[in-house]
Amino acid sequence: MPLLRRTIKLATAEDFRRIVSANLNEARPDDNRRKRGRPTSSRQQGAKTQHAVSDPYENSSAGMAVGFGKMPHQNGDCTTMTHTLDPQLLERPIRILIVGCGGNGSAVVSGLPYLHQAMLAFGHPGGLQVTLIDPDTVSETNCVRQPFCRTEIGFPKAIVLAHRINLFWGLNWQGMQAKIQQIAKNADVDLVIGCVDTRKARRAIEKWALHSRVLYWLDLGNNASSGQFILGQPKNRVNQRKKHRLPSVTELFPEIAAPDAKDDDQPSCSAAEALTRQEPFINQNLAYQALGMLTQLLRHGSVSYQGGFCNLATGQVVPLGIRSVAATIPPIRRRR
Repeated sequence: MPLLRRTIKLATAEDFRRIVSANLNEARPDDNRRKRGRPTSSRQQGAKTQHAVSDPYENSSAGMAVGFGKMPHQNGDCTTMTHTLDPQLLERPIRILIVGCGGNGSAVVSGLPYLHQAMLAFGHPGGLQVTLIDPDTVSETNCVRQPFCRTEIGFPKAIVLAHRINLFWGLNWQGMQAKIQQIAKNADVDLVIGCVDTRKARRAIEKWALHSRVLYWLDLGNNASSGQFILGQPKNRVNQRKKHRLPSVTELFPEIAAPDAKDDDQPSCSAAEALTRQEPFINQNLAYQALGMLTQLLRHGSVSYQGGFCNLATGQVVPLGIRSVAATIPPIRRRR
């Protein structure tokens, strides 16, 4: 970073907190009007209840990475809400674990340095610290629609991507040839980004997250031309006491990790089959929609949606409104 520091005057951590605070105040205009004694208009009140997410792909092959025919309907009231970033993430580097370095994972990690640089420029104390994990090595088929070349065939995907990012951006991110089960439950992770393509792999992430101290879980998944990105807060010991917790992807859509559903985790045996299974730009489209949401949360301090559904065949992108879950406080065990 020395060259950047000579050419750009970086803001301080205090500047970053001030900018985030200003953004949060702008995101709550109704609260400001109440403080000044001004009534909220009926139009503004109505805006709070019109963000219910309908089923945009009901008659198409849509939305979920593991082959759902349509996006499941939601139960309960859906009102427009705003989720505010956990305050501790404004005070130190944000530790991110990316699980899966295939189409979605490689697209996500290629965009994270831009967010990292923006956060540093606005005074965040440390930006992002990223670790990539994937048990697989680069195959010949991966070179068709994933950012790998033939000279990298046989090398671990996570390590290849980490070295490439570090070399270009001057970072010190880590890559490991590992599965999520090999990561310690007490590991220092703030955000886990799941970029896996089977229900079994999602169950593994969910199990790890529920027994860890991770604050957020962002899930990405897709089929041939559509997919979803969903941000949640796993119901672990860190999050279960939060007043308004974001439900995770497996809480909103249990089918996505259902153990009785058949997984299609067979690798493509040819370039043509790989392109038949997934359109060329579905991963990049999905990844950058997810990165845009992360930018709103990590850079601006709040977000008004917790995910979305993309469909390249129809050109639709439908946001998933926030569905918070009330805090659950476990009973206190009294010693006898």
